[in-house]
Amino acid sequence: MSDWKETHFTSTPRDTRQNFQRGQGNLSPRLSSPLIKTTNETRRPERPREFYNRVAGLAVGISSVFAEHILSHPFVILRRQCQVNHESLRHHITPFTLVPVTYNIISHQSLSPFWKGLSSSLMVKGISVAVESAICELTPLPKEINRHSSLKTIGQHILLKCISYAVASPFYISCLIETVQSDVASETPGVLDVLRDGIYRVIGYNTTNRLLPFWKLVLPCVTFGVLHYSLSSIVQHTVLMSIKHDRQEKDEKHSLVNTYYPELLSNWTSRFLTDLVLYPLELVIHRLGLQGTRTLVDDMDNGTNVIPIVSRYESSVDCFRTIILDEGMSGLYRGIGALMLQYAVHGAVVRVAKLFLVILSRKIDDGDDENQAYRNPNWSIDKRIKEYPVSQREETEQKVHPVNYTVRYAPAGGKIKTVPSE
Repeated sequence: MSDWKETHFTSTPRDTRQNFQRGQGNLSPRLSSPLIKTTNETRRPERPREFYNRVAGLAVGISSVFAEHILSHPFVILRRQCQVNHESLRHHITPFTLVPVTYNIISHQSLSPFWKGLSSSLMVKGISVAVESAICELTPLPKEINRHSSLKTIGQHILLKCISYAVASPFYISCLIETVQSDVASETPGVLDVLRDGIYRVIGYNTTNRLLPFWKLVLPCVTFGVLHYSLSSIVQHTVLMSIKHDRQEKDEKHSLVNTYYPELLSNWTSRFLTDLVLYPLELVIHRLGLQGTRTLVDDMDNGTNVIPIVSRYESSVDCFRTIILDEGMSGLYRGIGALMLQYAVHGAVVRVAKLFLVILSRKIDDGDDENQAYRNPNWSIDKRIKEYPVSQREETEQKVHPVNYTVRYAPAGGKIKTVPSE
């Protein structure tokens, strides 16, 4: 036995299949398709899942920003014009009454009135973020919190938000004026005019008798900002946790849809419910901010004329009481039909984003199957063997999979023995 030499080899899947077909025929009608070749010429590099994750994250981020700040801007303009126009006969509680008015505005002024103040609106958001970041760097006030944060940390975070909203409030009022004034009766403002007008509002330059001082607007603006942030955060966290809990109970597999879609849905739900609940407070702030500015707005009864805004509110409480007495409870919800239109369009964007995630998830699954097939030539057959009854599965696997052999070369004149390796 010491003269024997051993050589180990593994039969290839191609050899195994050919030998089996010569001796016993095809494995099964379901397994008769040719096996995948695994030569270096046909092997392709795998596309990592991280690539698709980055694509999905980028697409979701862009769609979210586009829907919140760009696509919703025309509806914000319609909503604000309805809110400040207290003499209008139509309250536009439903979206349907806005259709003829919008058509008349487009017919007389084209689409440009629906994009006025967009740059100023983005600039105000940038100012708020910049102020918040600067204060966070110069003070120990935390910029972010979580559910495990202490009450002290949460209070410091709310204080940071209050400061940033207070600093941005005069520029917010200036942006409000740019978005509601009619293009027919006013000049197109410059890009930096919102900064100039905001500073003038703080120092009291070029004031009128009915123009409210800035300090009377700070408290309502800060209150609205903090309530909007707090309520939207609570609703978003609640919806997100509910979706994740349902997914765990259903034992759904990890995918791009389950990763990104809950964020989109919870964000949409939180913003819609928050804007709906705080709508009366937003209306009061807009009327107080526009009072005494001599602004001409489009007539929201027909969309063809312009009218001046004339009011005599003394404070936010007086404004709230006057609206209820003169206009009724529906006066607090003027233009809410535009809010419904805004979030209907935003919801459509969320659905399109979900469809994109579904398509991308299928592409990832197909790529994983293809890469698995290149790594294991018998993968496609193995996948179908799992559908066989248990009694036939073991026998079929033994016929398909490669077998390890040991070849023993005898001395000169001896016989060659081939035995399966243990």
